[in-house]
Amino acid sequence: MLFCPCCGNLLLVQQTLVEQQFFCQTCPYVFPITRPYKNVTTFKSKEVDDVLGGEEAWKNVDSTDAGALAFQRAINYQGEHQNFGDSERVREHVQQHLKDIPHPEKLSADDELYYMFSIHDVNKDGHLDGHELREAFVDHNEDGKQTLSLDEIIEMVDHVLEEDDMDNDGMISWEEYLLSRKYHSA
Repeated sequence: MLFCPCCGNLLLVQQTLVEQQFFCQTCPYVFPITRPYKNVTTFKSKEVDDVLGGEEAWKNVDSTDAGALAFQRAINYQGEHQNFGDSERVREHVQQHLKDIPHPEKLSADDELYYMFSIHDVNKDGHLDGHELREAFVDHNEDGKQTLSLDEIIEMVDHVLEEDDMDNDGMISWEEYLLSRKYHSA
């Protein structure tokens, strides 16, 4: 007996001075427990149904990867531009930052990409957030004056995050950076 026969609510167990008893919290029903009470219920595991047709139904399904995302962006793309600057300026920028650090004399294009990302990943979390992107876009002329206004830099950061942040986490991961470079160099 697990449910009250009067109101249908679950019965609880309470200890009295003499015995234990089932009681209902909502009505005055009480049932004394005079012997050990044991109720064993065995459950049968449900068999998995192939609601979508099983393995055979998935055999000819199209699949996608990050390249498909780049392709979709290419369809929506209007105009030619580089989100992270042209290659020559990137090369000069990397060389400027590496002048006091031991590094190979000649860097490959892949090395330049890695160093460019690493230089600006200030907190070394493997992502470029808005603050790190802002600092990456700050450029100074020969007089040491900033060549872009803060509004222009913010617009550039917003553009990069909108276009290249594929998982919408507000940061550019190394993978997203590589896809962007590959996409814009194509």
